[in-house]
Amino acid sequence: MKDREYRRRRRVIGWMLTGHSALRDRYTRRSRGLTLTVMVFSITGLLLALTNGDQQVSVLGIEGKLQVFLAWLAALTFFVSLVDLVVDWRGRAWSHQDGARRLGELSVLYGRAVEENGGWVVEGVDLTVEYDRTMAAIDPIPDKKAPALKALANRKRAVFTLIDERPGIPAWQANLIVLRRSMTARAADQTTVGAAEPEPALDGTAGVEHAPDEPTPGGPTA
Repeated sequence: MKDREYRRRRRVIGWMLTGHSALRDRYTRRSRGLTLTVMVFSITGLLLALTNGDQQVSVLGIEGKLQVFLAWLAALTFFVSLVDLVVDWRGRAWSHQDGARRLGELSVLYGRAVEENGGWVVEGVDLTVEYDRTMAAIDPIPDKKAPALKALANRKRAVFTLIDERPGIPAWQANLIVLRRSMTARAADQTTVGAAEPEPALDGTAGVEHAPDEPTPGGPTA
């Protein structure tokens, strides 16, 4: 495998590994949140069911019989359970976990490659076949999430590089420095772009292109 293609694939594997790991953690938290919500509602309803259902209670300024509130709590618990089934965050978390695992194994395999005759090889392994097989087996990252996840991977790599350069620096400080550098670079880019833009013409010909030998409107016609 040529050096340029090898390095490109290493970058793709790296940011996709970060992306699948981030999505796995995100959907795992959401799934656990729904599960805990159902558990809390169910236990609360069970405890309240042991009391006298005819007694009057007040919840958030709303007064009524306890059994009415129990009915609403049961309906809310059922609704949250349906949401859990429809969004299937647990299944999505498992899918991205599988993707992260496969990409991790592929990253280790590519890390074993050695340079030989201007390319990168692993003895007894076709890197292209393994790459294509892994990419076909994992679920794709949604297009609308890809830019943010790639930015996350780049920021993570920059933070790790800074930590290597400054051993002992707190993680929060490294993140803050990387964020400040990014904002400074963005402001510099915007300043450069603004300075490079030509000033608008005063004769109303802004944005009009002319052939090299074609005189501009109002100019000399020699």
